[in-house]
Amino acid sequence: MMLRIRRISAAVGLILMTTTTIACNTFLPSQFQSNRDIDTSDKVAPQARKDFLAAWVGKKSSDLEKTFGRPTRIEPIEITGGSRYFYRAPGQPHYIFELDARNKVVNAAQID
Repeated sequence: MMLRIRRISAAVGLILMTTTTIACNTFLPSQFQSNRDIDTSDKVAPQARKDFLAAWVGKKSSDLEKTFGRPTRIEPIEITGGSRYFYRAPGQPHYIFELDARNKVVNAAQID
């Protein structure tokens, strides 16, 4: 009986290791986009983009939530271990923030 349990647990462990290896080597479309700059609308002037970015880089995710509330969508970025926060409201500018693994803003964009 113990030998049977050991064989089953070894088989399950092998399956889990194989699945994890396959999953780690599979890239999703969103992962390919994480190394690209955030595409912003031409309506926002280049200096305004720089000012917006400078105002938010280094801030924590809690600062974002205090200002904008809960994000509309959160997308994990597996390559960096961080995440991408999306804020969208009808009739308002859209905001996208990329956070690193320590939940600090590393990139920000306002899209009209």
